[in-house]
Amino acid sequence: MAMDDPEYLQGQKSLTLLASMIAQIDLPGMLERIRVAEDAGPILDPSLYRRAEESMANVRELVNAAMPLWHEVRRHQLRAQERKAMAEGNG
Repeated sequence: MAMDDPEYLQGQKSLTLLASMIAQIDLPGMLERIRVAEDAGPILDPSLYRRAEESMANVRELVNAAMPLWHEVRRHQLRAQERKAMAEGNG
């Protein structure tokens, strides 16, 4: 069944909101923090690491899945800033 106009517009709004939210998250920083926890956790606090290991793995998978969108939104934002600067005569 084809998507009707209101459904399309709602999807467009939701996707724009989602992209904006993802762009505000420091996904590379999150991955680095997970890497550090995975490296140091088993040594510093093995029992805490074991309890958090599955949760960290799930978060890492989500971050990795979101990363291409994060990069694309960042590129889009940079291009928009460049276009604005050019239009204002600053570029």
